[in-house]
Amino acid sequence: MSYTLIVAALVIAIVNWFAVWKTLKWVEYITKPAVMVVLMIWVWQVSELQGQMLWFFLGLLFSLVGDVLLMLPRVQLLAGLAAFLITHLCYIIGIIELPPQLNPVNFIIAALILFPAIMIMHQFSHGLKKLGKDKLIIPVLIYSFVISIMVSVAISTFFRSDWRFLPAFLVSCGALLFYVSDSIIGWDLFVNPLAYGKLFVRIPYHIGQILIILGAALHYVTSFPY
Repeated sequence: MSYTLIVAALVIAIVNWFAVWKTLKWVEYITKPAVMVVLMIWVWQVSELQGQMLWFFLGLLFSLVGDVLLMLPRVQLLAGLAAFLITHLCYIIGIIELPPQLNPVNFIIAALILFPAIMIMHQFSHGLKKLGKDKLIIPVLIYSFVISIMVSVAISTFFRSDWRFLPAFLVSCGALLFYVSDSIIGWDLFVNPLAYGKLFVRIPYHIGQILIILGAALHYVTSFPY
């Protein structure tokens, strides 16, 4: 399995971070969606969209839609939120593969993820009320719940006999970085604007996406003895 396009996606992501840092708008507009496009091509190349990898391809597709919606001159926040919500649902389905096992470990993982999510959501709700955007509270709450489930499902791969360490580690780290990215963007938009907020959002987002896709491919596609 060739990893050339994974490296290319990372290089394009780094160029995008530089563009964000230096406010090079046209470079940013080109490179941000390009990262998702390259990852989609890689998933198609290594898996031919067979089996569970189709869900990760769809997750990237809706991430691409979300990226574009959030880059428009008039940011389409709700539509972008919906696109990324579908991304997380695709990743959940892709990772679970089989009907989820309800056991104490999974409940503990979910609780550990949901507790900080509830605390963060409380801050988001307060910020949205101050901004007069009460109508966004429910959509943001739903989104926060779904991404928390996605992270919980990703981390649970450590405790599944069918997942080996490296892909479980990559998928879990990727999901956590995605969670961090979304938490930062929510804080920046709804609670308190951050210096270089967009850059701090973009870096964990791109790395997180790359790790999720790479971990999924190592699990579902390759037989490399890691």
